[in-house]
Amino acid sequence: LISNALYFTISSAISKIISIFLIYIYVNYLSVEEYGLFDYFFIIATLINLTFSLEITQGLARYLPAFKGFINKKILLSTSVYLLLFSSIIFVLIFFILESYVKKYVFSFNIGKSTYILMIFFFLLNFFHLFFKNNFRWLANGKDFFVQSLIFIVSNSIFLYYFLVIKNYNINGALIANIISAFLAILYCFYKQKIFFGNYFSKKIAKFLLKFTTPLILSSSA
Repeated sequence: LISNALYFTISSAISKIISIFLIYIYVNYLSVEEYGLFDYFFIIATLINLTFSLEITQGLARYLPAFKGFINKKILLSTSVYLLLFSSIIFVLIFFILESYVKKYVFSFNIGKSTYILMIFFFLLNFFHLFFKNNFRWLANGKDFFVQSLIFIVSNSIFLYYFLVIKNYNINGALIANIISAFLAILYCFYKQKIFFGNYFSKKIAKFLLKFTTPLILSSSA
């Protein structure tokens, strides 16, 4: 327990230190409007994590440690992934079908097509990354949580420098850097957690999870 707590603490400390370097890049290589928009993306991402992710991570935090036996944990995690996949499909459909309305009422101004598409991938990978990395917390695996954090932080710094400083891709470069970094971190998480996933979907567990998490969506969004 002590080593796990230490891993989580070090991960948080490194992330905060590196964020100072990242802020320097954002401030100096994004316009004021782009920096504000990029910051707004993170706010929207937080709202998406509270809604389209169905607060599944909170349900896992409550029940994964309590589920005894490897098979039971596997069914719980596999069912959770299917719920997230279904929710992500709904999310993508809404954002593409209602693109004009999203741009008008969520952003109040028009953003480029490429930026809009990158934004959607940014949102998707953000909440999948949140799901997978937090599984290490609920499985009491501090070491792998630390490693995936390093993968995300280091790769994000490298790609951000490349796409923003060297290539001067502006806000699209910042989005691409975050997308690639989240994808790499998710790959590592999935590789380490793959034994817990399979072709399992339990309607009973899905209902059980959603009964617990659905009220959390409203309370967290309030």
